[in-house]
Amino acid sequence: MKTINTLFIIIILLSYHSFSYSQDEIIFQTEGSSFNPLISLKGEAYVRWTFHDGDTSNSLNPLKNYDSEAARISSLIVQPWSALKMINIGYDAGDGGSSGIPFVADQQVSKIQNLDLVKEYLEIWCSSYNLIDTLIFDDFVMLDTVECFLSQNVKHVSLKNTPALTRLCLEDNDLATLDISGCTGLMDLRGAVNNYSTIEFSESCEELWHICVRDNPQISNDTMFKNAEKFPNLTELFIWNTNQKGSFNAHNCFMNSWVTIMADRNHYTELNLSGGIIQGDGGSWISFNNNHLVSVNIEGFSEIYHLELKNNDLVSDTVDKILYQADQLGIHGNQDRIISLLGNDGPSASGMVYKKNLEDKGWIIEVENGTLEIPENTIMNRNKANMPEVFPNPGNGIVTIRTPGHFKEYELTLVNSSGAKVYDGVINSDTFDLSPYGKGIYFLLIKNGQDITGKKVIIH
Repeated sequence: MKTINTLFIIIILLSYHSFSYSQDEIIFQTEGSSFNPLISLKGEAYVRWTFHDGDTSNSLNPLKNYDSEAARISSLIVQPWSALKMINIGYDAGDGGSSGIPFVADQQVSKIQNLDLVKEYLEIWCSSYNLIDTLIFDDFVMLDTVECFLSQNVKHVSLKNTPALTRLCLEDNDLATLDISGCTGLMDLRGAVNNYSTIEFSESCEELWHICVRDNPQISNDTMFKNAEKFPNLTELFIWNTNQKGSFNAHNCFMNSWVTIMADRNHYTELNLSGGIIQGDGGSWISFNNNHLVSVNIEGFSEIYHLELKNNDLVSDTVDKILYQADQLGIHGNQDRIISLLGNDGPSASGMVYKKNLEDKGWIIEVENGTLEIPENTIMNRNKANMPEVFPNPGNGIVTIRTPGHFKEYELTLVNSSGAKVYDGVINSDTFDLSPYGKGIYFLLIKNGQDITGKKVIIH
């Protein structure tokens, strides 16, 4: 009987120790059958882990095995706390994380208490795949990295006054809000697949180079990225399926030469990339497939490498304008430069000329069938002996049309650089006056007999 009473007292004492703790300890509630956390230090310190059954460890990476899964309490003391650099209870470099952080399996931590003991010192926090629902990092002034990937219980993260934070990974959680207004030094934001309706950005976003908030169709703030001037150093913007609409304006705002913007499956109607990226010789991948674009401006966008505008509402005039502006860049496609305009109206006759010009430079151009297909060298002439010459070109207005076949009558169609037909008729002369249509670049379709030839004509 005495042995039973003694055993009962021991169990009571262990239970009391397991669920009571000091305010000077960081508390971890776990739900698994083991606990194997990792911490790192930036100076010498005393470390003590105390586990649910009273066992202790001074290791930076202790391993405590239990017989079964259950809710248990473990605590951590580091003296001085200023020596603690990292707490890692789950990390595998998911979503572009650093390989310099050691990998740690999910520790099934469901609650954290007293983390503010290290708010002046902690630099790295990792809790990917865990069961935590709330993380409070207010006034964590040294915090550089937060890795909380695929932690789908997380509904609230507070980041007030975290000026040193450079990487924030909260991808595939269940955040109801996302307020990063206190993250004035943030460079890398990962917030895809959550449940927030808007993002509260800092007034200072100059350092942000990567933003990934894709697949958040519930977002109600539908103009968050209307003007990219807010993010001058942006290199990667992944915002597909985020309920964005209206205009996207990246006019003369990106400082980097390599930029990727993925904005598919939104509701944008206007895209302005004119001027392109300020610092040149890069290659930009821009994708606005499956939006509602009716207006696109890529004038001077010399860093264009891959432009995807499939399945929008672009009419022929706008398709022509895009091809014309790309042609005017004078860039050869030695990197397999691509423009895809499938799923829109096809280009007009002049647009097909710009398409052919670009293809002759090595570009890959994907468009719907235009009003006129122009094969090799923009010539449909089946009888090369009857191919007309148009000169002077460039000229001041009056051009001479001459063919070896000495045709006396020509069917002429004149299209301006916007793709609009400005003349369509028959002439019985070797000359044609373009001066009434003003200076610019024109496409002249000449039909003589059964043959058709397309010529680009420039009027000064």
